[in-house]
Amino acid sequence: TWSTGDSVSSAPNDVVFTPSSPVNIPAGRAIPPGFCTVEFDVKVLTQSIDNTPEQIEEVTGYLASQDDASCDNNLKSSAQQSSSISVCHCTSTDCVDSVCNQDTGECVDTPKQNSTPCPDTDGDPCTTSGCDSNGVCDQRHIVCVTTTTVTTSTTEITTTTSTTETTTTTSTTETTTTTSTTETTTTTSTTETTTTTSTTETTTTTSTTSTTTTMPGICVGSGGCRIDIDDQGFCDETKGQACSLGPAVAVVANTNRSSSAPTRTISVHGICVGDPVVVNGLFNVVITGDPPAGSPPGSCPEKGPATFSLSSTIARKPPPFTIPSGSNGELLKIRKSSRVTVKYLNIRDGRHPQHSDDGVDLKTSTGSRLFCNCVTNNEDALDMDAGSCNQIVQNLVIANENGIRASGGTTFGLVQDNTVTDNNLPIIDAPSDPAGRHNGLIISEASASNNFIGNISTGNPDDGFKIDVASNNCVVNNSIMNNGGDPNASVPRDTGGCELVSATNNRIDCNPISGNITKTSQPSDVCRLISGSGNTGCNVPPPTPCPPPTCTCPALRCSVQPIP
Repeated sequence: TWSTGDSVSSAPNDVVFTPSSPVNIPAGRAIPPGFCTVEFDVKVLTQSIDNTPEQIEEVTGYLASQDDASCDNNLKSSAQQSSSISVCHCTSTDCVDSVCNQDTGECVDTPKQNSTPCPDTDGDPCTTSGCDSNGVCDQRHIVCVTTTTVTTSTTEITTTTSTTETTTTTSTTETTTTTSTTETTTTTSTTETTTTTSTTETTTTTSTTSTTTTMPGICVGSGGCRIDIDDQGFCDETKGQACSLGPAVAVVANTNRSSSAPTRTISVHGICVGDPVVVNGLFNVVITGDPPAGSPPGSCPEKGPATFSLSSTIARKPPPFTIPSGSNGELLKIRKSSRVTVKYLNIRDGRHPQHSDDGVDLKTSTGSRLFCNCVTNNEDALDMDAGSCNQIVQNLVIANENGIRASGGTTFGLVQDNTVTDNNLPIIDAPSDPAGRHNGLIISEASASNNFIGNISTGNPDDGFKIDVASNNCVVNNSIMNNGGDPNASVPRDTGGCELVSATNNRIDCNPISGNITKTSQPSDVCRLISGSGNTGCNVPPPTPCPPPTCTCPALRCSVQPIP
């Protein structure tokens, strides 16, 4: 056996191997193959900088001064060989930090924060480059969207007629007969009729105002706003008409205030910017954009649309705006309604320094569905707030203050196959929910019996998944990766893959959890149980090996089914 340590050397970077008994090499031994070989690994803890920064120089051998090699005739020998250990050469880019892992000798690439500036190379004055969540410098990270307002003023035709009447004056001198005769004289004075007409021509003045709005280059859409109701044209901005979603909803509200009402469809094309919209007390309504190009009708990519795949957008305009009754300023609020489906839309810009609110709030509604939307730049992206039997399925939720939330005592909700990523925008208003913000998936405020299945939660600075005062929920087969690390997270409620607060009888199982970190960058890949009891599953402390993500949840007890 061999022992080692640097205590026998005056130099701390020397490693000396000492055999438990002397190694005797018989005379005449051929070299090679030699007598024996000592193999060992070297880990460099601190690398000094010299003129070969990508190499660790290594010298091995034995020293006569240390009596390393002695012969039976009292002769001693020294021999050394030099070599070097290559260290990984890591190159960071404008959007990726690359660091050499000293344990593996490999470079570890970490994308920089979403929207980090990077070189603008496309020469387009209407685009601004920025890093996306995958560490790519996107030349269209921020793009200009131009909306056109047409104002028409008309002056009416005015005709004024002034007439002076004809006046005829006749003066007659009577005939007088004497010895001589005087002729009759008649004098006629006439003033001609004069008519003066003053006409003001019709003047139409059209002024066109172009407003350029910058939008992050995700979930944007293209084209002027055009809206149809049941395949009939309702408004078209490209024809100079005012066009936004709110007035179209008001038309449908005239017919769909009972459960027996026929399904009506509002189709949105292009980029429609307007006041906050509320769907209040309506039944059987579909609000849809255009499906992704090349997708079969009714379909969507398995985990939600790609960032640029949807062309139809609804966006809240910047303040000031008119907030309708029943709304707090959410971009779209579905309140006390049943079977309202929203699909194939970019849903954006409910967040503004002067007024920040949700993208879509399903408030006390039943059997409604949010399907295949791209949701960005909102406070909470999508919120099931009270109500029951609502569905949030196959949406991309990216770059909001918070991801997908079931709150307010909501029950029997389904959140499935969504991608929830990089919800890290600075918090404008203090959150009313104790669960806070910067989370991916959230169940809070006494919500119960909801199923969260097969979602992807990644890059969210607080927790990938969080339960805060909720019970009897089923959370399975969700990939929870690379969340946490928010330096402003509260302690002891730290950051990481999963957190449970006042959580009771929830099943959290078959969820692959990896790469998540605490506020201090320590691994955090198990649900942190702050308080609660009766929770089960391989992800709950004490953790057990998780099976493949093939777990199932109980069927939801729903008598009302959403419109596909």
